[in-house]
Amino acid sequence: MALARRTKRWADKGTKIPFSHREVGNGRIIVIGCHKIFLAANAFVVLPMSFSFSHLSPVRRPDIVDTVPDRRRRLLLWLLPLLVLDVWLVRRWWRRRPTPAPAPASVSDADETPPSPASPRRWRLAFPTPQTRLLDEPTEDIFMPTASGRIESALYGSTRTRESGGRIIPSFHEGIDIAPTMRDRRGRPLDPVFAAGDGRVAYLQPHAGNSNYGIYVVLLHDDPLGEVYTLYAHLDRIAPGLSAGDPVVAGQEIGRMGHTPSSIIPLVRAHLHFEIGLVRNLRFERWYRMQREKPDHGNWHGMNLDGVNPLAAFSARSDDGMFSMANVLETTPAAFELACRVQHLPDYFIRYPGLWQGPLFEADRPAIVLTVCAGGVVLRGRTASAEEANALGAQPHCVLAVDENLLSRNGRGLIGRNGGAWRLTSNGEQWLESLLFHPNTLSPTLSLAPSHYKNNAQ
Repeated sequence: MALARRTKRWADKGTKIPFSHREVGNGRIIVIGCHKIFLAANAFVVLPMSFSFSHLSPVRRPDIVDTVPDRRRRLLLWLLPLLVLDVWLVRRWWRRRPTPAPAPASVSDADETPPSPASPRRWRLAFPTPQTRLLDEPTEDIFMPTASGRIESALYGSTRTRESGGRIIPSFHEGIDIAPTMRDRRGRPLDPVFAAGDGRVAYLQPHAGNSNYGIYVVLLHDDPLGEVYTLYAHLDRIAPGLSAGDPVVAGQEIGRMGHTPSSIIPLVRAHLHFEIGLVRNLRFERWYRMQREKPDHGNWHGMNLDGVNPLAAFSARSDDGMFSMANVLETTPAAFELACRVQHLPDYFIRYPGLWQGPLFEADRPAIVLTVCAGGVVLRGRTASAEEANALGAQPHCVLAVDENLLSRNGRGLIGRNGGAWRLTSNGEQWLESLLFHPNTLSPTLSLAPSHYKNNAQ
């Protein structure tokens, strides 16, 4: 029962996946169960039978031919295949289990001062599939739209819709969906998926049903700003031998394009969902477990990965293909500014010190201002002025400024109008709590209803 509970399926982003846990959870149970049965058979049936039974006969008669050696050979023919099957089952189960990478160096709870910005070291950013026309005019042979057929739905931003409370509302897509360049006779995509840059494997999710991402891989790349993630979702398979923590180089094959989970993505719409962005909080895993929700993808849960526009990232490369995330964030327009009270400097600015502006954080001035884009990526932060701190009053946070043109569709839904004023929505409250979470700060636990998940993986 405990194993069945651990394999319970909840969507990583968006609504729950509408099929049972048999595909992965029971599959793993069957593999382990068969392995245990065969081990028991070997231990209690085959092995004892392989010994001589001659001691059971009280008298050895010379006129009776001793058949024990023949019996041993016959039993050995049964024993060897069973042992081989045991080894195969164990290896199959071991290779199919989720393999999170060793966690990055943890953030010290006492270290609240941003370190000095890292020395500039740009990296080469490459296309993640054989498709080389990503910066051309969007067409269906380059990008894969949703069932709506609108090519915009394959791009980044508030380009989609979803149902909420009987209404159709905008939905935010946090990546791009790249169409296959080649298929086999059955229509299955054949495109390999490549690492977009040098880095290391942060996380592998080999089970199609544990997330709306299906089978997916997360890589981390060193950037002058701090570690940048790239995500590759809906894979048919992960490259054999690839493990969490492994180094990768740009252009290395890490998987093959697919349409997982197949329950929500038909074969005809097979594609690669690609993201690039920043990791919100390295304490997210602890915060998420406090919510007692499933599945637990650690810090590599989609809720903790805030993506920028991948096409903007590819466009920001220099002529020689070199890239820095700071170039993208500098040109990303701000959607709103938010003042909030904090007791500790957010982990986000400890890992991305170049995004902190002005004087260093001081605990005796526990109000900061966050500048946020429409996709929920924090573009920069600073200490709040006295006037901004006074505007908070007794509130834990308040919206200071909004670009209503940028939020005309507002698919991310972090803020909304309430009584004529812009305020954080319940989705925004959850986003802010996970961003600011610190183990030494008492924080209310929010219920993570399915509608609060980012629904951008399809």
